Amino acid sequence: MYLADCEAMLVTQSEHGMTLVVRGGASIHVPALPVKVRDVSGAGDTVAAVLALTLAANADWETACGWRMPPLPSRLARKAPRP
Repeated sequence: MYLADCEAMLVTQSEHGMTLVVRGGASIHVPALPVKVRDVSGAGDTVAAVLALTLAANADWETACGWRMPPLPSRLARKAPRP
């Protein structure tokens, strides 16, 4: 983090969730929600957007990592059109 000159790094870990490492602080692990996924297109962009908006609203890192999109009900996920 010192080489990148950033306050924190978010490491995505696919089906295992994500871990936020804050400079000089503890790591915060957020487990993934167990849902059947059909397409992960845009998932990382969504995570980055929610994190950025939450931080812009003056939330701390731990609170920002606690915001997650609720899983789409599986009956709707199966009917989602393929790209």
